[in-house]
Amino acid sequence: GVSKVGYGTNDSRLGGPFIGDNSVVFRSEAEQKNYWKVETKDHYTGKGWIPSGSTSFRIDGDELIPVNSIPSTVETRDESARLYLFMDYNHLIYPAGIQRAQFEREYSLEIDSIKEKVSIFGFNNKPIAPDAYTVEFKIPKYKAAELRETSTANPGQMDAEFIARYTQLPENLPARIKELAESITDGETNWFDKAKAIERHFGGSEFRYDQKDVAVPGENDDYVDQFLFDTKVGYCDNFSTSMAVLLRTLGIPTRWVKGYTGGDFREYSEGDSSKSIYEITNNNAHSWVEVYFPNQGWVPFEPTKGFTNDVSIDFTNADGTPAATETTAPPAAKPQQNVEEESSHSPE
Repeated sequence: GVSKVGYGTNDSRLGGPFIGDNSVVFRSEAEQKNYWKVETKDHYTGKGWIPSGSTSFRIDGDELIPVNSIPSTVETRDESARLYLFMDYNHLIYPAGIQRAQFEREYSLEIDSIKEKVSIFGFNNKPIAPDAYTVEFKIPKYKAAELRETSTANPGQMDAEFIARYTQLPENLPARIKELAESITDGETNWFDKAKAIERHFGGSEFRYDQKDVAVPGENDDYVDQFLFDTKVGYCDNFSTSMAVLLRTLGIPTRWVKGYTGGDFREYSEGDSSKSIYEITNNNAHSWVEVYFPNQGWVPFEPTKGFTNDVSIDFTNADGTPAATETTAPPAAKPQQNVEEESSHSPE
């Protein structure tokens, strides 16, 4: 059937059309647009995503939030944003590089370390949806030369359990998916350039972004295989899942991320001239990919046609000369306009 766009918890069966919804989820007061995370999934079933398990722990609301940490070797700058919630969600909506959340009252946070989903609890130990909170986070500035240092899964940098978890694939995954990944990345020697090559692949003219004319895999169909070779039509879930799976066939750790794009500018902040107000609706629900680099941590990639995540990457060498850039990239697709910016089809 047709589902309504928005954040949902069940991603075990992806595919199918959806209808848009411009209901406001939250507004952010920030210096720039940000991608906003809610959770990650790590186990691909052939039809969708599920978490490989569930382990949780509690911290006080003002403590350092231990998710998606950025290594100290990566250059960062400190930033903060104020979120004003319009929906009663008792989970934290946060940017990559999250450090802390500041609330008006005393809350505790429950962190699911598998999904990196952060739930909010009140003093009576019951889930609560705050009206507003401030997030403190770090914005990384990656260097292409450092991202290109990783070419193999070195056991000294990643343990076997970690590698197995984030390169997991169904036993019956069609072989032509790996063959395609190897063809796309032929000649690339490191994980970063392989990831960029696959990210660029989805900008090709044969792929089309669409929210309505989207197939549902049959009983014997693999969700990614159907998109890559048969339909080549879909939205963020199709593009992001396909990139994650393609990279996993090459032994590169990836995970699937759910959240929201940056929304639409509404006005400049009255209290701080350096900040603006952005409005994020259900239509901004989105999914993307994070790739793990041992010396850089989890780095986001945006394969969905017509979208960019504004990740800062310095393409200069240590001596100041320009590093190799993406000269072979296909022409960029025009961004989607208005409230139909992007959607992650997840039944509520």
